[in-house]
Amino acid sequence: MMHHSGLGFGAGLFVFWLFGLAVVAGLIWLIYSLVLRAAEKWPRRTAPDDALEVARLRYARGEIGQDEFQRLVQDLTIKNR
Repeated sequence: MMHHSGLGFGAGLFVFWLFGLAVVAGLIWLIYSLVLRAAEKWPRRTAPDDALEVARLRYARGEIGQDEFQRLVQDLTIKNR
């Protein structure tokens, strides 16, 4: 009668799948950390946080004239007091 030592086919297959899952999880973690690190270096576009900044941007782009810009600045500074 032959006796086999070791894990056997079923246990060996389980270890193989477990190792494969660990490799895939490691690759996913590596890609995630590289993307996260790269994202920290990219400049972020920030939205204007107040109405005066929006007015300044519109004036700088030529969307509104000087009179309209000054009127907006007066209105907005009075409302912010």
